[in-house]
Amino acid sequence: MEHALGVQNLGGGNYRLINWTTNDAGTVLATGTAPGAAVTDFSRRIVSNITWPINSLPGFVDYTAGIAVSVSSINPSGVSGTGVTIGQGMIGISLLTGQVLWNITTLEKNDGSEAFFSSNNCVADNGVFIARMITGEIKGWDLYTGKLKWTTKLPYPWAEFGPYHIAHAYGLYITGTYNGVFAINQTSGKIEWQFNAYTPYQFETPYQTDIGSAEYAFHVGVQIADGKLYVSAAEHTPSQPLTRGLNLYCVDMFTGDQLWNFSASQVDQSRTFTGAIAEGYLVFGSQYDSTMYIFGKGKSATTIEAPLTALTKGQSIIIRGTVLDQSPGQPGTPCVSPQSMSAWMNHLHAQASIPSDIIGVPVSIDAVYPNGNFVHIADVVSDGSGVYSYMWTPEIVGKYTVTATFVGDDSYGSSYATTAIGVVDSPPETPLQLQSQALQQLMRS
Repeated sequence: MEHALGVQNLGGGNYRLINWTTNDAGTVLATGTAPGAAVTDFSRRIVSNITWPINSLPGFVDYTAGIAVSVSSINPSGVSGTGVTIGQGMIGISLLTGQVLWNITTLEKNDGSEAFFSSNNCVADNGVFIARMITGEIKGWDLYTGKLKWTTKLPYPWAEFGPYHIAHAYGLYITGTYNGVFAINQTSGKIEWQFNAYTPYQFETPYQTDIGSAEYAFHVGVQIADGKLYVSAAEHTPSQPLTRGLNLYCVDMFTGDQLWNFSASQVDQSRTFTGAIAEGYLVFGSQYDSTMYIFGKGKSATTIEAPLTALTKGQSIIIRGTVLDQSPGQPGTPCVSPQSMSAWMNHLHAQASIPSDIIGVPVSIDAVYPNGNFVHIADVVSDGSGVYSYMWTPEIVGKYTVTATFVGDDSYGSSYATTAIGVVDSPPETPLQLQSQALQQLMRS
């Protein structure tokens, strides 16, 4: 059953949190109406209606824990409204009872260092309220008690400068920095992994942690879907011309390993992720070439060739064919392996040179023999031009049905193709052939 929450203002500072269902359980028959007529009684959809301490539902809610967190800025006395913040107020409220569970402030030092960097960096999840502080630290408060649970210090100096948006999933809090992307365990505050992208041009960026290790900044928002993190290298305020080598990256959410990259730089450099994910496809606009790209699984097409004339038993043939991409962006080009995909897509769409080590995709060659038996002939891999081949010697006389199958992968749908091969017996030897063989034998003796 689906539920929705809303705050009702009764006036005079009185508020109610209403929990109601979105199904049709409230549909009742109207008195005096024709049979089958109905009206909707929304009051029957209300599950609970409790007193609520504030005038809205906060933006930070852990629905599993049943706790919402309301945050506010604390300004120095007499300077309210100037944008100066020296600390934060946080209130934890139970969604079940409306009770204020805790009410705390970050004013121990009272020097301005205890303010949030941005409320867009806050999240309530996994029983913890997490925020990036103006100092660059990441802090987590226990949602049930309001007690500070952990503090994580990111590497100085470049990681202390973060973006205005973060993401969270799989128990991880994800934030970009000028020193890579960090995944922080929401429960313990431990840095589970760090993703960095280094530039081959030593002085392309000033962000260096070691001599000769200039790296790209990630002052951007991120997106998470299907166990993968998508993030684009970008600065807060990029200079022109744009930094060379900026990429869109796909990263494994559980290991921090790069899965693929593409030469692209998001349009809105320092704000939210300028793309969208739905139905297995990623849409991303790049300001490098003012082009919108769509990444995802595409169709494939497999072909197979064999001689059109029958073979004599004992002869060998070459089975040959292609496996080609049929995606709208690059129809008729070779299908390539996941490890070759980044280089291949950058060649096709971003003017990169032709890769010299392209690996194709696996193809299974199978046959139905004349006697009806199914036999696996071979497993082969197509090359950088999309071609696969295999030399084979049929064993018995008759007609064979031979099929080449590409089962597909995360990049391509499956496809197959079938052909026929005929094999005949050798013709009987003529008297002249027998006489010639006898003469050759006599000469050798």
